[in-house]
Amino acid sequence: MGIPSSARNRLVRPQCVRGGLSCLPYVTLCLLPWLAPALAQMPAAPGAAPAAAGGVAAPLAAPAGGGAEGNLAPQRAWVIRPRFSATETFTDNAVVSAAGRQADQITTLSPGIRLEGNTGRLKVFTNYSLNYFTTAKGTQANRTTNSLNSFGTLEALSRWLYIDASAVITQQNISAFGAQTAGTATVSTNSTETSSFRLSPYIRGNLARIASYEARYTHSETSSKSGLATDVKSDDFAFRLRGVGVPFGFGWSADATRQEVAFGSGRRSQADRLNAILSYRFDPQFQLRASIGTENNDFASATREWRTTFGYGGDWSPTERTRLSVFRERRFFGDGHTITFSHRLPLAAVRFTDTRNVSVLPNQFGAPAGQGTYYDLLFTQLAASIPDPVARAQQVTTQLQQSGIAPNAAITNGFLTSRATVLRRQEASLVLNGLRNTVTYTFFQSEQQSTSAAAAAGAGDDFSTSTSVRQRGMSSNLSHRLSPLTTLNVLTSVSRSDGTTAQSTTSRVFNLNASTRLGVRTTGNLGFRSISTEGGAVPFRENAVLATITATF
Repeated sequence: MGIPSSARNRLVRPQCVRGGLSCLPYVTLCLLPWLAPALAQMPAAPGAAPAAAGGVAAPLAAPAGGGAEGNLAPQRAWVIRPRFSATETFTDNAVVSAAGRQADQITTLSPGIRLEGNTGRLKVFTNYSLNYFTTAKGTQANRTTNSLNSFGTLEALSRWLYIDASAVITQQNISAFGAQTAGTATVSTNSTETSSFRLSPYIRGNLARIASYEARYTHSETSSKSGLATDVKSDDFAFRLRGVGVPFGFGWSADATRQEVAFGSGRRSQADRLNAILSYRFDPQFQLRASIGTENNDFASATREWRTTFGYGGDWSPTERTRLSVFRERRFFGDGHTITFSHRLPLAAVRFTDTRNVSVLPNQFGAPAGQGTYYDLLFTQLAASIPDPVARAQQVTTQLQQSGIAPNAAITNGFLTSRATVLRRQEASLVLNGLRNTVTYTFFQSEQQSTSAAAAAGAGDDFSTSTSVRQRGMSSNLSHRLSPLTTLNVLTSVSRSDGTTAQSTTSRVFNLNASTRLGVRTTGNLGFRSISTEGGAVPFRENAVLATITATF
């Protein structure tokens, strides 16, 4: 999948010698050559839905509203689905503490609502839950958390003025070197509620059939309840001109951007950039690109300085299912690049990305879908087969519900920071689909470095003690339909974080879950999870049994 050999060796080096659950992703990976044919040939259960476009298994009876919540009614412009979930968790370690394990029974009550709108001018998707936790033995105080994933687009003026908006609330790890428990009922000082909001009005149109234009303003805010990472506000202005596309020959585009960033610690930064790109298309499948421009910012120095930028790359699309894009650019922080490869088969999808760029907002909030969760992974992988974002969000939510996976279940363990950083991230994913089985593999590694001038912006994050943080790991997820009503899901992952001051943390997760329909609008889940974190300030291990009932109204 195009992973460099050095990175591949670091990602898949066997760790079974340590025992435990860390070897499970490697075992399933080794069985892949024998598993793939079986997935394609496995007969469907009676009543099972056929695969959807792009090779993704369609949900059982999944109309608007989807999954166990839906019926076979025709598509509606607006769908509102209130719900209520109750979860009992029997855990042998309810609190991350140096004092040792504290067993308890945790009750979680989660009222929620899902809103979908899909009209001619407005597309919106909102999924919100309020989670209330209480314990039988009082090992933790009663508390509430919020979970929100919302985005939408409004066509305010026909074919000219548009407004994008998104909001995310999730539990986020504060440090890469602490206990990784985000998304569970376990209390940890390394987890905090983090929210992000984004509003982006823009206009676009054509200029005398010569070029198209787009002018966009974006306001973003990210905040957390932890004092170890300050809030960040960003105002972005962008204007783009693009020559009208032609099947062959030269093309061009020009961009002007300004970014104004305000950190909660009081530091403010500004970045301006002008960039022009010239392209040449040899045929509909292949084109070359070159860029030249200038930029001015104070991310890497105390004063603002103008620097010249230049880059080159190309795009190759031999079929509508295959795309390769490569672009390398000289920037103020050194060499930046973007490499993307994707390929879809009738029963499989492969995706590889390798990027290096400057990041201001925490990377998990850089886009409406975020990064690093199973929701984000499926949302990205279904982009080609389900272009409509609302329909795609509905499909992803349904698949996760049927598999018993929380939307914010982390594949990669991010961490909070409130300073400009240079982030390089590599990620490879493989999805295999059968009539009754879905298998997902994800490999990742990232290295994040603080820019020199932004060091004072942090309020005690990981970059206060380490100039760079390196993370790598892998995960596997197997979902098998036992019957038209019941799904079995097995999730395993292992990840490692390293700093430049001998900091190192290894996390392992195993999750086994069975989900079944108890009624037309009621589902039940029974699961087991095992989590361990080694090498942190407070090592953490937990085993838990969970039972959940969800009713949709």
